[in-house]
Amino acid sequence: MKLTKRSVIALKIEATQGTDATPTAAENAKLVEDLKWSPANERMAARNPVRATFGELKKIYAGHLLEVSFTMEIKGSGVVGTAPEMGDALKACGFQETITADTSVEYLPATTGQKSCTIYVWEDGDVIKLTGCMGKVTFDLSTGSIGKASFTFTGHQSGNISAIDVPAASYSSIVPVPLIGVAFSLGGALDVSKLTVDMGITVATPDSMSSTDGYGDIYISDRNVTGSIDPLAKTADQKDYLIDWKNGAESVLTTGGIGDQAGNIYTISMPKVYNVSAPKAADRNGQVTRDISLAALPTAGDDEFSLLFT
Repeated sequence: MKLTKRSVIALKIEATQGTDATPTAAENAKLVEDLKWSPANERMAARNPVRATFGELKKIYAGHLLEVSFTMEIKGSGVVGTAPEMGDALKACGFQETITADTSVEYLPATTGQKSCTIYVWEDGDVIKLTGCMGKVTFDLSTGSIGKASFTFTGHQSGNISAIDVPAASYSSIVPVPLIGVAFSLGGALDVSKLTVDMGITVATPDSMSSTDGYGDIYISDRNVTGSIDPLAKTADQKDYLIDWKNGAESVLTTGGIGDQAGNIYTISMPKVYNVSAPKAADRNGQVTRDISLAALPTAGDDEFSLLFT
């Protein structure tokens, strides 16, 4: 019997894409929830000859990739200017990491300089290895909860699944902060109960006849950052979201600093967002709200989203 909770995942950035970076549970383990893995992009080649009788011929295996998904808490390292536990996962989702010593670590989306990662999943008695992984990520902030980042990585299977016991893992001891007292602003203070951000990453899996699994190097081919909020409605003379949508009004979105302990404060910001669809009327415990769908725009290229740790 295999137990779902008896699993460990380790992730490490590769020096060369597709070359096993050999992550270890002692150095590269990630504290995650909802860990899942499965085959992806699997191909079974069909055979459809003309014959005297009906009936199929057996399909032939013709390649596959693997997919790993999990959720991580958004939290700092505990030391100002030191990358957080999720840093490598973000870099393998097309983020550029900028460390300012003793000051901050910032993650901005990048178009070039993409980095891939190796992932090991120990699943109660087995280890599954993936190389050349690239991923996509969404962020979810809900009142009274903990900020979460949900990752989905696609990679090449490295060798067969091997029987091996789950190793002892070392994790960050930093405790995440709850989402209360957040100074959320979108062109001014708004009372929201949740914020979601989808980096809208397109992970490309090109065909390759020379590859043993039928796929070449995985890469990120596009990005379209969107989000949603649910502010309390205001009277039209205070805030008219319908007019904002029709006029394509642009605003700055920021959560302000979440947390109050140096080394474990984070801020999500988007310098230029607009209502990408008409606002919808909704309800929050008997109060009228607006469901707002947002799209983020760059101001000077690769800066439409920022995750800053201070």
